[in-house]
Order: sequence, then C-alpha cells, then structure tokens
Amino acid sequence: MFPLASPQAILGVLKVAHGHPRFRFGFLSLVSCAFLRYVLWNAYKYWRTQQDIVERRNKANERKRVVREQCADVDPSGILERDIEDLLKDLKSGKLTAEEILKAFQKKALEVDEDFNMITEPIVEALEQAKQLDKASSRDGLLHGFPVSLKENVKIAGYDATGGIACFLNQLAVQDSIVVKVLKRHGAVPFVRTNVPQTMMSFCSSNNIYGETSNPHDCARGPGGSSSGEGALIGSGGSIMGIGSDIGGSIRIPAAFCGCYGLKPTNRRVSYKGNFEIARGRLSIQASISPIAKDLKSLILLSKVLMSEDMYEMDPQLAYVPFDDKKLNKSGPMRIGYYVFDGSIQCHPAVVRAVMEAKAALEKMGHTLVPVSIPEMSPPGFDNAQMCGRLLIADRFELYRRLLSYEKYQKAVKFMSSIFMLPPWLSPKLSFFVSLKDKYAAKIVAASGAFKSVSEYEQHIATFRDWQDKFMDSWLDMKLEAIICPVFPSTAPRKDVLHLLTAAGIYCQLYNSLDYPSGVLPITKVTKEDVQKAKDPNVHKPSLIIEKLLMKSVDGSEGLPVGIQCVALPFREETCLRVMREVEAGLQS
Repeated sequence: MFPLASPQAILGVLKVAHGHPRFRFGFLSLVSCAFLRYVLWNAYKYWRTQQDIVERRNKANERKRVVREQCADVDPSGILERDIEDLLKDLKSGKLTAEEILKAFQKKALEVDEDFNMITEPIVEALEQAKQLDKASSRDGLLHGFPVSLKENVKIAGYDATGGIACFLNQLAVQDSIVVKVLKRHGAVPFVRTNVPQTMMSFCSSNNIYGETSNPHDCARGPGGSSSGEGALIGSGGSIMGIGSDIGGSIRIPAAFCGCYGLKPTNRRVSYKGNFEIARGRLSIQASISPIAKDLKSLILLSKVLMSEDMYEMDPQLAYVPFDDKKLNKSGPMRIGYYVFDGSIQCHPAVVRAVMEAKAALEKMGHTLVPVSIPEMSPPGFDNAQMCGRLLIADRFELYRRLLSYEKYQKAVKFMSSIFMLPPWLSPKLSFFVSLKDKYAAKIVAASGAFKSVSEYEQHIATFRDWQDKFMDSWLDMKLEAIICPVFPSTAPRKDVLHLLTAAGIYCQLYNSLDYPSGVLPITKVTKEDVQKAKDPNVHKPSLIIEKLLMKSVDGSEGLPVGIQCVALPFREETCLRVMREVEAGLQS
C-alpha cells in the first residue's frame, strides 16, 4: 500500500537524491541543526540544573533561618550534657518538655553546622510535633519527645531525597518511610536532615547541592561516608542519635572517623522500604538502615525501636526477629575471634593497637579470644574486593553517568567513573600488568571489567554465594560467637586524598557482602607514639599504592578517634551490642 516505506524504495530515493547538487548541502544542514539542537538542549539542562540547585539551597537556608530564630533565646546547657536515660525520665515525668529538648538540640545543631556543614536542612514541622507530644496523655514511646537526626536519603513526607544528585531535586516524598513511621510511633521527633556524598558511593562528603562536610575533630579531614553528616553531627554534639544507611561501611566508617557508635544490621531485620535508593535493582549486596549514636546506651535504645514489633507490623516482608533483651543481657564467657590484617591492606599502628586493646579488655572480662585469618576462611583464590566491586557496579557506572549528565562530578565520583571508562576488553589485560607492581590495585582494575553475558553474571553470583557458605562454615567450625577487627586501615584521612581511597573500605565491605551485622565503637585516640610507629619502616612499611596514599594523612593525626568493629552472625545484632558493651566494661575496669 505504501511502496516508499520499504527499505529498497528508500535506498532508491536516496541514490537519486544523492546526485542532486543540493543534496550534500541539505544533508550537512540537517546534521548541523541536529547537533546544534543537542548542544543547546544540554546547555539549557545544565543551566536549569544549576538554577534548581541554587533555589534548593536557598530554600534550605531559609528553613535554617526560621529554626534559628525559634531557638535564639534558648540556653541548651543543662540538656546537651545529660545522659539519654535521665532526659527520657524527665520527659516522661513532665520535668522537661519535648519542646525544650528539641530547641536545645536545634540550637546546638545549627551552631556546629556553621563550622562543619553537616545539615542539609532542619525539619520545620519538628516544633509542632514536639508540642503535640507535650499535650499527649500517653508517654509510653521508647523515645517519647526525643529529637533524632536523619540522613538525607531517609524519606520524610514533604521533603525531597537526592542522594547528592541534583536530578532528584524537588521530587517530594508523599509519605514517611517505614523507619520514620516507626520512630514517630515511639515518640521520636525527626529534627534535621544530614549531608551525603554525591551518589552515596564514596567515603567523601561533598555534593553540588549542599557542599562539603568536615570532620568535627579536624576540618582538613573527612567525616567518612556516605552517612557523612550523621557522623559529623553526632560527633560534634549536635544530636544524640540518628538514622543512616550502610552498603559498604556507610555508617561504620563515619562512626569510627568521628568517635561515635554505629550498628549495621542484617539487611532484612530493619525495613528499607520507602527510602531513597539509586540502584534499586542491585540485589546481591543491599543497603541496611542503620542507627548511629553518641554512646552505647543511646545506640541500644535506638536499636530496640528499629527492631520493635511495630517495624515488623509495618513491613511483613522482613524476617520477624524482634529485639531480644535476654540475648543482649546474656552472661557467661564467649569465644571471640580477632584479626588486624585481612590479607589486603595493612592497618596503621593506632588501628592495630585499638583492636589489641579491645582484645585485652574482653579477656579481662573472662572471654576467650582466638586469632582468625580471613583468607583461610574463604575458598582458595577468592577475592572479595574484586568480587563485590563487580556486583556493586555491574553496569560499569552507566546509571550514575546518566543521572549526573547535567552537573559537575565530585572528585571521588570522577575518579571511579574514570576507572569504569576503560574499554571492557582492556580491563583484564591492564590488570595483569598492574599486578606486577601492585596486586590490590590490579584487583580494582579487574573489577571494572564488564560481564560478557547473563550466564557469566549468574556464575559470578553463584561463586559469590559459594564463598558466603564457605565463610559461614569456617566461622561455625571455629565455634565463634563474634569477631573484632578494624573498621578502616587508618583514622580519618585528609580531604585531599580521601577521594582516592574508596577501595580502602574493604574491612567494612566484607560484612556487607556477607550480610553480617557489625557494630562500631571508639576505643582510643591516636598518640604521638602511634604517629612515630606509622613512620617507622621497621614497624609499618607501606608497599601498595593505597597504603602510600593513607600515609599522607599520618601527620597531624594525633588525637583522632580510633574505633573497631564487633561482628556477629546474621540476625544476631544483640550479640554485636553485647560484645561492644563488654569491650567498654573491660576498658573502664
């Protein structure tokens, strides 16, 4: 019916037209117009994105101004220094009001924000919520009237969540996420939202929307990520407790760098439903909603809320494992493993000392500590860095490049993107040559290779699951109840090298890959002797590129907090918390 629609007819027309003297001119004009349209459209989108960023930042600053005026006359002393149990007791008895406590923390949070830039914006509805709680007849909630900070990716009705990516601006949540609903049911008052790095896939702390967050112990250093703002806010006293997330150390590393307490739960124990996710299709390694707090009492209380009956009522897809006080308060000696080297990156002397001091504290409390070898707990030749790297970014950064089309890459994102820009065929060949000089760097290069087929991807996951089984078997054969180990090979690095150190998170990433719960607590601070030992080649001799980069942050690290991880088997978060409590008791005694 339409003879010109056939390919042969179209080719015939083009052959005839090609001989026309104006064909080439017309064709070039058409291509030029198309190219110009592409350039202008991209220029407009980039301009529009910058306008959205400015408008959003101004809106956030206006909210800060409003809240700052509300609490201008408040004297927070007498509240900020007090223990959470005392504050909650006075809240429930009526000696203190939710409004008084909220305003005290609002004022402190906004004060430290001026120095460290950890707050994206205050939650303006918090004051009205606090007033309603003061009027309530029932005060039974575990956190009745108590302010809680939220990482920017935790969705709350009426606010956007971006993960540090501008294209998600102004997409307002229509309802609270499950975790926020549970917090509110227990009387908590979400009062500020905190900063994250662009894409939430690095330990840096900057994005184009809200800027860069600094470590409260040293502004030249990063607070860790991706729960950067949470670590910095709690570490500086602007909040007692908060909610973050963790897919590769995102709550544990900020907790360690900022001197806080954190817990990464098993993935299906606390609901992630309703929160912001960038790579929702990533199923092999998933993020966990994670609590962070200024002390262990607060962390335990917040964990009880997150693992309460309300959580499982609202999200029946979770494994039904309500918090068990009997497991937390269980007595008797435990058999606990420990290590200071995972076979990949050497730890600095301060980090090694922290683990050994925790070991001594646990032994003082009557527990048995046994050395473990992570390489021996895995199948021969298995490498977690390469395996999980390919699974976390299986699309070779394609999704992030698309989402960041109209804004500037932050340094960490730019570095990661450059690795995945290598042609897929080149990655294994380049990895071989790099391995002659640096085996760990070679693994990172190899992880950037593409999957050639769905079959190869499925085989990769099968190998991954075989490793998980082998690790579990090794753990059970040793009859371990827990493991203590480093969080990161060093204390908080300087900002000027932090963007190159994403691969140094392997000590935390291991337990995301296994989906084991892991808690972090501060043990000590870097001493002058630790700094001297780090510089002594007879004590600490860096050989890998990443180890040499970590050395750049040794000078000036004296006084920084040093934390450790306490790890348990899946769904045994109470054991993590129990070990953390035992470590504290041993150190204090």
